[in-house]
Amino acid sequence: MFDNLSAHALTVPMACKAITIREQATTFTSDYWVSAPSSTDPQFRKLTGEATQFAAGPGGMFEAGVTVGFIQPVSGTMTFSFICE
Repeated sequence: MFDNLSAHALTVPMACKAITIREQATTFTSDYWVSAPSSTDPQFRKLTGEATQFAAGPGGMFEAGVTVGFIQPVSGTMTFSFICE
């Protein structure tokens, strides 16, 4: 669960070429901010229910444990699903 108090690191759970995040809810709750590759990079506002994908690039792979970006709900708390490809 992620709250709106600070940016939270998105850590890859296993080696994969891309990771997609989406709020895990039947009724979406809030827009959220995404920044990458660090928490101090410019933020992009994602709309309620919108998915975000981080891709390693042509022929690349994210290793397990790597931080690919940061997310922060605009308000409240959110739970996200991670899909590794």
